[in-house]
Amino acid sequence: MNDQVQYQIIAKNLERKFNALLEHSDEEKFMMLHMDYVIYLGKQRLLSPIFDELLESENLYECTVEHLFFAYLITGLEKYGRPSFITKKIQKKFKIVQKLKKELDQFREEDKQRKKDGLPFFDPKKDFLPSRKEDLYVIQKLHNHLLEKLSEITLIKSDITLDRDGYLHFNGVKILISKSMDSDPYHILTTLFKRKSKIWSYDEIWEDWHNNENFDAKNWRKFYNASYKINAKVAQETMVKDFLIFNSKTVRINNHYL
Repeated sequence: MNDQVQYQIIAKNLERKFNALLEHSDEEKFMMLHMDYVIYLGKQRLLSPIFDELLESENLYECTVEHLFFAYLITGLEKYGRPSFITKKIQKKFKIVQKLKKELDQFREEDKQRKKDGLPFFDPKKDFLPSRKEDLYVIQKLHNHLLEKLSEITLIKSDITLDRDGYLHFNGVKILISKSMDSDPYHILTTLFKRKSKIWSYDEIWEDWHNNENFDAKNWRKFYNASYKINAKVAQETMVKDFLIFNSKTVRINNHYL
């Protein structure tokens, strides 16, 4: 399995795990899913160069790395070695590893003493991690940066085509847009493919569909919703979320993918 395929798998797994985080408001369930996300992140060695890139572009912050590494430490997974987000460059920049290990050792010693004294012991997952709101804020910013980088890495520059069976061929993937050739998403792509680099206004698309019949501006949602559905299908298969650029008046294929 080549690196590009592995990156695609990582991107899909991260998206699935992050979406699971969004779905749960229960603190205990959320914390379990949060730990699952961080553990998975830490084990993906292929992500280390991406973390270094985020550091160089100033999109990786010390507080984010501390958050991830401390969560990783309290699971006991430090025995597997450094996680993907603690590279030599990141450690040199933030000097974070020994600092957090020392803090955790201190917590554990205090915990032993509390047990001896008959006091409630610490639960690191509850006592030392941020609340769901704070945690989600940190993870979401990082998650978005990671997916953006992964999308760039996994993008395959190739001809974009639409076949007569309703499949869009993009980024090396065959994506079912519609089983019916009489659907708005299929018709919109058929029009866009006539001039791929053109920004199409909705009245121009309407004219392409209905010759000289007048376009009613109130029908803009017809094209907007169809464009949204196309992007959703493309994102589901490729992690590319902006295949089409559209608003209430125009739509076009994102030039980045042409």
